[in-house]
This record gives sequence, C-alpha cells and structure tokens, in this order.
Amino acid sequence: MLKEKVLITGAGGALAQKVKLRLLKEGYAVVTLTTDKKRLSSTSFYWNVGKGEIDKNALQGCHHIVHLAGFS
Repeated sequence: MLKEKVLITGAGGALAQKVKLRLLKEGYAVVTLTTDKKRLSSTSFYWNVGKGEIDKNALQGCHHIVHLAGFS
C-alpha cells in the first residue's frame, strides 16, 4: 500500500517538527518546504513566496498540506 504524502510548510519551527514526527510515526510520507537552501534534502524542497518560486516536485503525489509557515 502506498503511503499518503504530507507536505509541511514552516518545517523549521518547533510545532512543525512535532507534527512531522507524529505523522512519520503514523506511517505518512512527509516532505517539507524551506526558504533556506542550506536545508534542502531528498525530503525538503525550496520555495520563495516573495518571488513566486516553488519546487513543484514537493507537490507531486501530495495528498495533504499542513501550512505552518509564519506560525510563532
């Protein structure tokens, strides 16, 4: 059975990290969006809202989006 894919924005934050760990424990495939190119990995993709840029590979096969960017 294919895992459902979840995309998390704001993944550098404490809440997002907790959500990510919980989703991974529940069996979801989790990928993240980051504005920091130094944090890119096989499960982390670049986006720049100001420039209207996003790596569309992050959205491929995505079932859910958890938007936490800007949450403090």
